[in-house]
Amino acid sequence: MPETRIIEVADDDMKDALREACALLQQGEIVALPTETVYGLAADAFNPTAVAKIFAAKERPSFDPLIVHIASRGDLKTVAIVPEDIADTVNKLISAFWPGPLTLILPKHPDVADLVTSGLPTVAVRQSAHPVFRAINKALGHPIAAPSANRFGSISPTSASAVIKELGGRIPLVIDAGACCAYELLKVEDPKKRRRLAEQVANNELSLVKLREKIEGRPSQALTAGRTTTPTPGEGSVHEDGIVGDAPRPQGGGAPADNALVSAKQNLNEALEQLADILGSSDTLSEIGETDRTNLAKYLTIAKLRLENAITVVRSGHRLEH
Repeated sequence: MPETRIIEVADDDMKDALREACALLQQGEIVALPTETVYGLAADAFNPTAVAKIFAAKERPSFDPLIVHIASRGDLKTVAIVPEDIADTVNKLISAFWPGPLTLILPKHPDVADLVTSGLPTVAVRQSAHPVFRAINKALGHPIAAPSANRFGSISPTSASAVIKELGGRIPLVIDAGACCAYELLKVEDPKKRRRLAEQVANNELSLVKLREKIEGRPSQALTAGRTTTPTPGEGSVHEDGIVGDAPRPQGGGAPADNALVSAKQNLNEALEQLADILGSSDTLSEIGETDRTNLAKYLTIAKLRLENAITVVRSGHRLEH
């Protein structure tokens, strides 16, 4: 591939960036775009060949699903199916936090390629608040699949220069709109607890500050809704795709190695819980269905990878992307 181009977005003019990015995306190419969190590596979510290029450029395992970005709330129905029993909660959360760094996990629409969701029956969806990303998303006319624009196992980039360091020569174009802000995940593993907390947030019964306290089991410090810490341009940030949603990174958070180990432990626990559920519903291993076998294998593989990454983190003192 020829040298990666960079197009800088002027404050009052994004026509060139819009035209060039959309042309490449329509041709099935991948483009690095700014979001309100980190730079993402974008592809047409309805084009499996284009999505495959994301995995190839990032050297990302195919069992690790991608987030799908939509241009408007009305586009949600094109990528996901909202169950009636949670529709009210979903609508309230969308009204409160979209556009913005809230990711919803919902049953996927059949039109979404299995590669996007790594064969899982659910899809992660969000609507970006970044004006450049939103404009390109809207002009493309299709949902955009976009994980962070870095090689798998590296720190997520918050600037165009950081993207070039990671993916220069691997992708045709980077849209440079300046430095992004870093956000950190608020993740709830227990499905019942996740739903209950989501309903409380949707009904304004629980603030983001209190939500974090409930999840982490300790008081939050220096954290208010809408507050972010802006990294130095070119500096990397840790960005994980949320389940309940992403909240601004607090000052003085936990040690990177501790965070990585917690993430790895949570994913291993999820895999083991699913194993228990599958084995509990079957008298013998031979009765386990093929779908359950496939999903379980993916969970265990992801858990193994994250534990290996966590060990690397402890040894090196750096936080890896999971």
